[in-house]
Amino acid sequence: MFMRIGTAACAVLALFPSLEAAGQDAPPAIGWRGNLTGLFPDANVPTEWSIVSTGPAEGMKCAATIPVDPSDKNVVRVKGGLLTEWLAIGPFTVKDGTADFAKPLVPNEANLAPKAGDKLGELEWKTPQSADDGVTFAGVNTTGARGKVNQGSLATTCLWVRTAGRLRAVVEHPVPMKLFVNGKEVYSNAKEGVAVGNTYALNENRLANVWRVAPSFEFDVKQGWNRLVVKLMSTGMAGWNDLLFMMRLGDAPPVTYERKNVLWETPLPDHGHGTPIVVGDRVFVTSEPDELICIDKLSGAILWSTTNNYYDATPQAERDANPAFHEKVEPLAKQLQEEKDPVKRWAARKKLYDALLEIDKKKYAMKLDEHLHSHFEIVGFTNTPTSDGRHVYFWSGAGVAACYDLDGRRRWIRRLEAKKLFYSAAPAATAGKMAVYFTRMYGLDARTGQTVWEQPGVQRSVGSLLSARIAGVDVFISQKGQVIRASDGRVLWQHPQEILWDTWAPPTVLGDVMYDCWGTMSMWIVDFAGCAGDVWKPKLDCVQGIGGGSAILARTHLGIPRPHTAASPLIHDGKAYLLDWCGGYYVVDLKTKKTLALEELLTDGDVGINAMPVAASCTLVGKHIVAMDNQGHSVVLEPGGACRKVARNRIAMQIQRNWATTTQEYTAYAPPVADSGRMYIRGERHLYCIGSK
Repeated sequence: MFMRIGTAACAVLALFPSLEAAGQDAPPAIGWRGNLTGLFPDANVPTEWSIVSTGPAEGMKCAATIPVDPSDKNVVRVKGGLLTEWLAIGPFTVKDGTADFAKPLVPNEANLAPKAGDKLGELEWKTPQSADDGVTFAGVNTTGARGKVNQGSLATTCLWVRTAGRLRAVVEHPVPMKLFVNGKEVYSNAKEGVAVGNTYALNENRLANVWRVAPSFEFDVKQGWNRLVVKLMSTGMAGWNDLLFMMRLGDAPPVTYERKNVLWETPLPDHGHGTPIVVGDRVFVTSEPDELICIDKLSGAILWSTTNNYYDATPQAERDANPAFHEKVEPLAKQLQEEKDPVKRWAARKKLYDALLEIDKKKYAMKLDEHLHSHFEIVGFTNTPTSDGRHVYFWSGAGVAACYDLDGRRRWIRRLEAKKLFYSAAPAATAGKMAVYFTRMYGLDARTGQTVWEQPGVQRSVGSLLSARIAGVDVFISQKGQVIRASDGRVLWQHPQEILWDTWAPPTVLGDVMYDCWGTMSMWIVDFAGCAGDVWKPKLDCVQGIGGGSAILARTHLGIPRPHTAASPLIHDGKAYLLDWCGGYYVVDLKTKKTLALEELLTDGDVGINAMPVAASCTLVGKHIVAMDNQGHSVVLEPGGACRKVARNRIAMQIQRNWATTTQEYTAYAPPVADSGRMYIRGERHLYCIGSK
């Protein structure tokens, strides 16, 4: 059954049991990492799983020239549909770039087969420059210089596929472009073809609810080697005439896959980075920018979903007082709830938001912090929901909090306001309170949503808040390890030293002990046993110099020091398991404080739109540890200090994108969550269920 919950659902407090009244019988809070620790020792999940395409895109390789030996080191694996090995020549000067576009730049240009160093007149075939810096979609600059009017260039590469079939290409090019495959023209555009080009433009489009579409086309490839030739031509018009292009290849739809131990995959409306949470027989996930989705955990069917936008959070009395809400906004909200096509949903969101601005621009305009604004497509608003076992609590970085029962009846919804929106954190719930971070920490009454307390001392908390019972007291914990009493919002403890901004995940709490990483180079162990009163004085210990002087730690990523991490520590059997954001895997003995293992475990993560190749925390699933990157790769390991690998798995779902970024679905911003014989993995556009039955 699929049901979308309307905005008119109201709070019925008589049906809402008090969390305090539930006492010791209340189920534990559910949220970040599923159970807040990432420990699922009783799970019985297969160690192997996969989704791989049966089409030509799976296993593609490329080389600048066809090698004599297929194992030649110059043959590279194609990642995310991006061809990286090219030869290019230019610029050629032409009389009229527009009129001469249809004319060959050189004889038989569709069948060129050059080698590096070959010449055409005074020009030489060279390896071109390319941009793949995590901001610009990987572009090939054929001349390595700024373009001028009335010039042309050529680029060629060789593509190997294991099976014949049909590929889909998405391209962006600021000048006219042609593509020849095996001597046949498969694409020709005498105008520019630019939709987005970089992540900053995607940010702007996402915030404006604008869906731009880059040129795309399909072509056939034969088994084995195929030759591609690109022709670029600048026109006589002044402006951007750089002879460059961006291109990604994937299987033409419909894509067929081979699956292993994947029980179901459920398509989701949009991307999201929150952990899925399991509550009874249901799984809850969020989707950008404001949706909460309930899924049957056995079948993968969507049971209900609902939006949580500014209109939803506008009190009914305000709507009734202004006819524009009923006449203009309400029909758009209904359209958004019912629409399934992603392009039309973006358009509906834009109309809805524009209608709200017409009513009250000051109230409904979103003002984002500059850093969030530039990273919005990566970060977004939604995060992990939380639950007390009876209700599900939603929080949006746009400032909207809401509560639902498990059948989707909205108990309450409200909006908090701030001068500027900043990075948000997933909410937490305990002792009748829901904690959210919105430039400060707020404690909300879980029954009504009303603010009970504010704590301005909690600043710049990202990732997730935690709930815990430490030293017999119900508390919330910020990403920086500050401990806040749930009843009144008092800060019971915060670290005496300045907390560094080098990790994005919260600490891990087991019993009365908190394990708080500062990057992956050091980890504080804070023992709160015996603490009481309004000021806590725990026992402090620190594991420093994790990894020692290993050479891999000297590497940097996008100019940022390697020890950064987005992963919470996994604490198991006296050891800490850590991941840095480049895929380095660390095992630390908590008693001796020695690094037992350090290895480059995950090296294929993408640094494009998601910025961090590895973000998910290590997870203990049954007897094994699971580590994941954002490109569908998972490594299953035995616990211990020897880094023994049991399996390597891959979910290689392709996304039919409308811009020239990776064809691979981004996965594992959030860690997996296990539940008995199943494990749930959140992908960019799917929720996956791993299991044998």
